Amino acid sequence: MNEAWNAWLDQLRALPHGEVGAALGEVLMLSEIIATDLPSELGGDFREQVPVAIKAHLARFQRAAQRAPLMERWVESELLPTLDLLSRWLSRAHHAGSTRAENELERLLFEGLDTACAAQGWFGIQRVELGQTPFDPAQHRAVEQRDGPSGVIVGLLRCGRTDPAEGWPIHKAEVAVGGAG
Repeated sequence: MNEAWNAWLDQLRALPHGEVGAALGEVLMLSEIIATDLPSELGGDFREQVPVAIKAHLARFQRAAQRAPLMERWVESELLPTLDLLSRWLSRAHHAGSTRAENELERLLFEGLDTACAAQGWFGIQRVELGQTPFDPAQHRAVEQRDGPSGVIVGLLRCGRTDPAEGWPIHKAEVAVGGAG
C-alpha cells in the first residue's frame, strides 16, 4: 500500500461506521491483484464489475455516513449487494482454480468485512469454505445443485449473515450444493 491509499483508508475510518468503509476500500485496493490471478476472461469481467461497483458503493457510503439515519438504508441497499457480489466472485475464483484470488476474497469477506460489520453490531458474515463446508439446512439455503462432492457447498451465491453476539443465522447463505454429476 502506498501513502495515498493509507491516507484515504484513514479518511474512511474517521467516518461513522468507518471500519466498514475501510474494509470496502481494501477490497478496491486489492481488486487488481485479484483480477490478475483470475483467468484472462474472468479477470477482465472482474475489472469491469467489481471496482466500479465498489467505488459507487463507497461514494454513497461517504455521503450516507454523514447522515446517521441513512446508514441503515445504505447497509440494505449498498453493503449487502456488495457482499453478495464478492460471494459470487469467490465462487468464480474457486471454480477457475485461482487460489490466490480465492484466498484474497475469502480474507476480505470472512475476516475484514466480517470483523468490521460485527464490530458495528450489524451482523457477522457466515464463513463458507467452498468444496469443504458440508451443507446444513439450518445454516444454508440450497438454491442450486452442481457437480462436486455430494452434500458439500460448491458455490456461494449470497453470503449468510449471523447474529454478531450469538452466531445464529439471521439470513442463511444461499449456496450451490454438490451432487452426483
